[in-house]
Amino acid sequence: MESNQNQTIGAIIYAFDHEIAYTKLAVDCAKRVQKHLDIPCSLITDKPFKHEVFEHVILVDTPKYKNRRWWYDTDKTTLWLNGSRSNAYDLSPYDRTLLLDADYLVCENKICNLLNSSQPFFAHKRAMNVKDKQPRCVTFGTKHTEMWWATLVVFDRSEFSQDVFSAWQMIETNYNYYAGMFGFERKQYRNDYAISLALLLANGNFMPTQCDIPWPLFNADTDCAVYFNSEQSCEVNYGIVDEPATLEHKKLEICDFDIHVMGKSYLDNNYAVQS
Repeated sequence: MESNQNQTIGAIIYAFDHEIAYTKLAVDCAKRVQKHLDIPCSLITDKPFKHEVFEHVILVDTPKYKNRRWWYDTDKTTLWLNGSRSNAYDLSPYDRTLLLDADYLVCENKICNLLNSSQPFFAHKRAMNVKDKQPRCVTFGTKHTEMWWATLVVFDRSEFSQDVFSAWQMIETNYNYYAGMFGFERKQYRNDYAISLALLLANGNFMPTQCDIPWPLFNADTDCAVYFNSEQSCEVNYGIVDEPATLEHKKLEICDFDIHVMGKSYLDNNYAVQS
């Protein structure tokens, strides 16, 4: 993809290995970014890692937040390191940056519309699971604050983007304080909550209306089994956990549409097949 007005455009992916090999997932994610978006990728991690798919490997300290979460697909509680993304503005080597979760699968080139836009900042406000019929916005905390997703973010070097990330850093550093103020769970750090409050603060205590990506984030939750048919399509089986075993599981084939796969074991299996 050509740079907009000679800007450098690229993607950065955070990956911290522990029980889940996130760097392996990041390699597959980066390959998809290069194939469908034609932009370079850089990796941000805490241990030396080499792979030709990454233009840069940027080393940072291990995030201080060490959450644990139970996943349907592995049937166990797994360590989850999801801090330090608030430093993406400072660490990105690009003028316009696509910040992606390693478990986000790019399957077509729609994101190019965001990268070629002059809008300083984009994130998803609407999302839908494969089991949903309509996208929806969710809220969090006792104040029912509107939530933005940190899964996919596009930002530039504008003052607004800088303000968002400065606020994000402040909220991450003082997460317990903001959890108490807005009435949400403080035991697990959520980038989604932090970026939502950062957008609120950077926009003068009003929720922005100009930052929403004009299509919903498409999620396959951990109770959805994902099988990959090709680089452009996958099959999702759901009804696996929340319906009796006697009922036929529902199947959905997804073609040429990006998907956020929360079941990391399915991504890991896909990587093993491709390698």
